[in-house]
Amino acid sequence: MKSFAFIIAIFAALLCISQESNAQETKYTLSDFELGEHVSGEKLKLSKLDGKVVVIEYWGTRWGPCIAGMPHLVQMDRKYAKKGMVLVGAEVQRSDDDKIKEVIDEHGLKFTVTKGIAGPSLSNAIPHMAVFDVKGDLVFKGHPNQAEKAIKTALKDVKEDSSTTEEPSIFTKPKYLI
Repeated sequence: MKSFAFIIAIFAALLCISQESNAQETKYTLSDFELGEHVSGEKLKLSKLDGKVVVIEYWGTRWGPCIAGMPHLVQMDRKYAKKGMVLVGAEVQRSDDDKIKEVIDEHGLKFTVTKGIAGPSLSNAIPHMAVFDVKGDLVFKGHPNQAEKAIKTALKDVKEDSSTTEEPSIFTKPKYLI
């Protein structure tokens, strides 16, 4: 009986690996997605994000691991935003604005937060992160704790804009903002 259970476990693992490798073969781009309704932070337009590394964090207000990961997102935003990364927190549990804003205020989120993101399903689990390179190609999808290597690699291709070599004026909006 133990050997039968062992064989079933191996078969299930191989099936999962096979499905994951098939998922990696599908090529998605940022243009396959719509950010949804703006809740907080800067209003972004995907067409204005060319040349930026875009990171979408799928999260929910009613799931403890998502809330526990908020400090990591704040730290990531502080660390990489000035290097060309744009972080979007996409709430996917259809929470009302008050509940979402409660999380935003509690954790001091400065990055863009939306609800109702639309596009291809990348995962059935949250938290989940998608990283798009400067060309808008999906280069990572998975757990947020495993995304940093992909982000660092993608940031290497961000072109230094002439306006970033000087101290930006407080009156100048970055190109990727509406």
